[in-house]
Amino acid sequence: MNCLVLLLVLTGASSASKLPWYSQLWQAEQSVLGFQENPYHEFSKEIKEVAVIGAGPAGLQHVVELREAGLNVRLFERKEHPGGNWHYQEEVALPEPHPQPLASRAAFIPDLGPNPDSESVQHKLYQDGEDNLSLEDRLREHAVPSSVWNNLHANSVSGITHFLASPLPLNTPWELSQWSIRRLVRAYASNHELNSNDAEVSNITSYNTRVERVVKIGDKWRIRLRKLELLPRTRQIEVTWWTETFDAVVIAAARSNAPFVPNIPGLEQWASRYPAQVLHSRQYRRPEKYSNQTVLIVGASISGSEIARDLFPLAGRIITSVKDHSSTERSIFKKLAAHRIPEGVINLGEIASFSDLKPGDSISEGTVQLKNGTVLTGIDSVILATGYVTSWPFISQFHNDTIHGTDDPDTEVAPIVNGDGKLRSIYLGTFYIPDPTLVVSAVRVWNVGPFSALAVAKVWSGKARLPNSRRMWEEHRGLIRAAGGPDSAQLVGIGFGAPITEFLFRKFVAWLNSEALIFGGKQTDTYPREWREQWVNFAKVHWGPEFPISLEDFNEAEDTGEAALGKRRFLDEVVAALENY
Repeated sequence: MNCLVLLLVLTGASSASKLPWYSQLWQAEQSVLGFQENPYHEFSKEIKEVAVIGAGPAGLQHVVELREAGLNVRLFERKEHPGGNWHYQEEVALPEPHPQPLASRAAFIPDLGPNPDSESVQHKLYQDGEDNLSLEDRLREHAVPSSVWNNLHANSVSGITHFLASPLPLNTPWELSQWSIRRLVRAYASNHELNSNDAEVSNITSYNTRVERVVKIGDKWRIRLRKLELLPRTRQIEVTWWTETFDAVVIAAARSNAPFVPNIPGLEQWASRYPAQVLHSRQYRRPEKYSNQTVLIVGASISGSEIARDLFPLAGRIITSVKDHSSTERSIFKKLAAHRIPEGVINLGEIASFSDLKPGDSISEGTVQLKNGTVLTGIDSVILATGYVTSWPFISQFHNDTIHGTDDPDTEVAPIVNGDGKLRSIYLGTFYIPDPTLVVSAVRVWNVGPFSALAVAKVWSGKARLPNSRRMWEEHRGLIRAAGGPDSAQLVGIGFGAPITEFLFRKFVAWLNSEALIFGGKQTDTYPREWREQWVNFAKVHWGPEFPISLEDFNEAEDTGEAALGKRRFLDEVVAALENY
C-alpha cells in the first residue's frame, strides 16, 4: 500500500517540480513514511547556468566536464590567454604593497564601475597617466603577470603533471619546463575550443575579464565583471563593466595568488627606496640581471631554493636567510628544499632588521642584522621568497580577516578564507559546505583535479548526490582529525603519495561509480599505476634520498581506511598538507 501511495505522490511531484528526480523521491518518502532528515543535500532548483572563474588547468577541466554534462558554462579569465600561473610573461607584477595588507584585499581592490547596481553595460576610457597609472601598469594591475620564471621546471614528474585525459608521448622527459607546461595547457584549451584565439561565438569564454564581485541574491549568483581593451591607435584603455547571473559558480582562480610580505623592521623603507632591487619572488624572471651581485634570498622553501639554483652560475654571492623550522611539522619540506640549494650558497638564520637608510645611501651601504647577531653588508639585491596567501576580493563576504591560526569561532558565515589567507569549509577540497552551488578548486590540479571536476559536473547535473550539510561537516572534520589536524584545518594541494591523497582518489572513484550505477553516466577509474614508480624514482633524485615515500607506502595506503589515517607513520607529511596548522 505504501509503495502505491509513494508512486502516486512521486507522480504528482514530478508534474509540479523541476527538482531532480531523487529529490522528488525524497520528498515523497518524507511525505509518506515520515522521514525527518534527508541524508542528501537538496538543491533549491535545477542547475543550468554555471560560471567558472579562472582558465588555468583547474578551470579548463571544470569547463570540459560541465559542458559534457549538458550545462551552459561561461569561463572568465583576466589574462589574455589560458594557462593561469603557467602563462609565462616577461612583464612582472607591480611592486608588492608594504606592509602586508589584509588577506581580503591583498590581491587587488575591486573596481565595480561607476554604477555597480545598474543592469546596463558601462564603459569608460582611460588616458595614459590617469590616476598616476601608465597604460601598461593599468593592464598589469588588471591581469597580474604570473609568478613563474624563465628557467623554472616543475617539481613533480611529468607523468603526474599533465591532463589525465591527454596522455603525454612516451619520450616525454620526466622534468618539464614551464614552457612545456604552458604548451600543454594551451593545447588542451585548443582541443576543447577554449583558447583565446577560438571564436567566442559560442559565448563560452571571456578573456581579459576580471571578476570583481560574486554575491548570491535569492537562488542566483550575480557576478560583476570588468574587461580591459587596449586601443593602440588612440593610446587609451577602454574598460567595460557588466553583470551576469548564474545558478552555480566554480572558483578555479589561483589560490596562492598574493605575495606574503614579512613584517621585518626596516624592510618597508628598503623596498620603497629600491623597488627594483628589493622584490618578491613573483617578480623574478632571469638570472642575468644579478650577474656578479651579492643577493640575499629571504626564505628558502621551494621558490627560494630553486631561485638560488637559477642564480648560482651568475651571481657573485648568494645568501639565504631561513627560519628555524626544526621543531615544526612542516620541517620535512624545508629539509627537502634545502637539499636543492647548491653548495657554495651561504645559509644563515632569521633576519632581525634592515638598517635605516640615510639620504643618498646605496643599497649596498645598508646593513642587515640577523637574530643571532650577525650583520650583513654589501647586499646588492633582496629577493623575498616568502610565499603567498590566498586572496579573493571578489568574495570578500567569505573572507574573515579576524580569524587566525587554529581559531575556530562560531560565525554567521562560514569563512572560505581566514585572516592568514588559508582556506576552510571546503568538502573534499571541492564543495563549499554551507552552499554547494559554490565550488572552490582546492585539490592538486593534475592528479586529484580531474576527479573533483567530474564530481562537480555529476552533482550539478543530477547524476550524483552530496551528503547533507551536517554529514559533510562531520565527514570533513572527521577526516582532518584522523590526519591529526584541528577542526579549523583544510585539506588542500595534498602531495601525491601521501595517505590522504590515496584516500581521496579512492573516495572519489568509489562515490562517483556507485552513483553512476544508480543515475547512469560515465564511470571513472583511478590514476595509472605507473605514476607511482615514476614519482618515487623522480622524487628520490629531485628531492634527495630523504624523500619519505616509497612504492611500498603506496601499497600500504591502499589498505588504509579513513579511520586509520591518523595511525600512519606519515603523520608529518599528512599534517603538512593541512592549512592553518
